Amino acid sequence: MSECTHNCSTCGESCSERTAPQSLRKAPHPESHIGKVFGVVSGKGGVGKSMVTSQLAVTMHRRGFKVGVMDADITGPSIPQAFGVHDKAVGTQTALYPCVSHSGIEIMSINLLLEDETDPVIWRGPVIGGVVQQFWTDVAWDVDYLFVDMPPGTGDVPLSVFQSIALDGIIVVTSPQELVSMVVEKAVKMAEKMDVPIVGVVENMSYVACPDCGKPLMIKFGKAGPFLACSGYPDCRFTSNFQRTEDGRLEIVAPQKPELEKVGECPRCGKDLVIKHARTGSRFIACTGYPDCNYTAPMATGVMCPRCGEGRMVEKSTKRGKLFYSCDRYPQCDFALWDKPVPGPCPRCDSSYLVEKRGRDGSVKIMCPTKGCGYVKGGDDGQDA
Repeated sequence: MSECTHNCSTCGESCSERTAPQSLRKAPHPESHIGKVFGVVSGKGGVGKSMVTSQLAVTMHRRGFKVGVMDADITGPSIPQAFGVHDKAVGTQTALYPCVSHSGIEIMSINLLLEDETDPVIWRGPVIGGVVQQFWTDVAWDVDYLFVDMPPGTGDVPLSVFQSIALDGIIVVTSPQELVSMVVEKAVKMAEKMDVPIVGVVENMSYVACPDCGKPLMIKFGKAGPFLACSGYPDCRFTSNFQRTEDGRLEIVAPQKPELEKVGECPRCGKDLVIKHARTGSRFIACTGYPDCNYTAPMATGVMCPRCGEGRMVEKSTKRGKLFYSCDRYPQCDFALWDKPVPGPCPRCDSSYLVEKRGRDGSVKIMCPTKGCGYVKGGDDGQDA
């Protein structure tokens, strides 16, 4: 056996050095200062890996750390667009330097090296894997946290990253669909086989958060069709309808809260009283301090009950939504009217109130309810009849 030159590439002997396991780890650039390195992976595309990577980077940067993002998705880079970076990366004879976003996050992507960022990258797997390794060995990073945005699948790029970069862990991104979870499981098993720790799992697009309280929104069905309602009911009463856009997508239409008419102060807590509408159509008075204060009162017409003389005539409605007016002393007094009572008295007879009648054409007439009186006010001629 000849003297060993320690250059296995030019030696045909089978010695202990050749048979010993060789580490595939690549050292970062000598000018790099890198703290923790985390990969963001998923076996399935379209689950939001780039969005999760961007949000993680921004969150850690807001906490005061120096952060960088390596876009390892060579054929589908999206990180520069997410951060609004369209400049070209610059370098020297010794190092390539990442671009910096307006917020101070370092970014390296293949789009920052192409003449036109819309040019496709038509390379085979080994070449793409070599470029990702160069993003680690040839780029001078100065970060406390480096996030690697991985492409979908378990091909050359994830294999190159797992083998050549000393990852502190990976974050797995998935979505609640059964098909997605099956494919994502492949990426999880790949990480386990290569002894890469999984530090977190993000189930993206699992629900829509309520804009009022942050709890999940649920799809419910009413007489008018499906709508969204907050799962935090009754503490949160947010509801919303769906709206289909021109391109066929469904989007949430947040209901515009109408301005409520103020009618006084709450006798319990002193906050404003407003007029609200019940589901059946009738109006009522409620405290704006709800749910801390649940004070409510029926909508009064300003007319005293003509039968008992003690109660007030208030607005109510049937289960089918038809309005009627009754004495608020019910059941002691069961006097009720279909027509809205208005303050009187009648100028012809001794009736203490008048009623409001609406025609099919929208006209409104004020008349006396007493049979045989015939008093009418508010006709087309505006004269008393």
